[in-house]
Amino acid sequence: MIIRISCTPISSRIISIRVSAKPHNMTIIQVYAPTSNHTEQIFNCRVLTEKHLQHQRDLCHNFIDFKKAFDRVWHDGLWHVLREFNIEEGLVQVNHSLYSHSSSAVLLNNQLGEFFQTTVGVRQGCLLSPVLFSLFLEKIMQETLQDHHTSISIGGRPICNLRFADDIDLMGGNINELQDLTNKPATTAGKFGMEISKEKSKIFVNSRNNINAHITINNEALEEVSSFKNLGVTLTKDGTSAKRIQIRIASAQQQ
Repeated sequence: MIIRISCTPISSRIISIRVSAKPHNMTIIQVYAPTSNHTEQIFNCRVLTEKHLQHQRDLCHNFIDFKKAFDRVWHDGLWHVLREFNIEEGLVQVNHSLYSHSSSAVLLNNQLGEFFQTTVGVRQGCLLSPVLFSLFLEKIMQETLQDHHTSISIGGRPICNLRFADDIDLMGGNINELQDLTNKPATTAGKFGMEISKEKSKIFVNSRNNINAHITINNEALEEVSSFKNLGVTLTKDGTSAKRIQIRIASAQQQ
């Protein structure tokens, strides 16, 4: 007997709250909670930048972007991840039932092709999807960083990345450190069916010196930029707010 489960917005919300409340060692799942505030990550990035520039040290960033991230979440891997985070089996089975009979077809020239089972991707617009995606991505990042040693710290606490939803900022105290850190998620993501976009990922260096950062993924160089807009805030090499202020003034004048 096949049991088909439909998920209304209300039931999706209930399930997402229960799933979100389970993991206690998460660094990313909370970003979809109503009380979340991305300004915290902006502040953290600014503190790190000011600290490094104040001590004449460079801070190297790789803002990585995953290709079609929501569309590539591997279902069988996702159920394994939920169990790894000690999500109760009943909730795992509910989520599994929501996806177990998913199918897709291609519409071309008004002709609908044969349906096939969908084994990857979370549903666009579903309240559950951001939570499931965040758990999946968190597992990738945990495996990526478990053996990484960083030269960066805040208050004695090692830190090599800042994450908000799927916005990931990998950080190294020098180019070699950032290259080592970049290699790890590129390898780990592949095991989970994900892939880093070489075109959209950007290298950015906070430095008082003229440094050219050559960072690669599979021998393909990533683009280095002189400024980068992260979480709505424009970052500059010298760590100042002058460019951001100019952008806001220009935007206000156009209104």
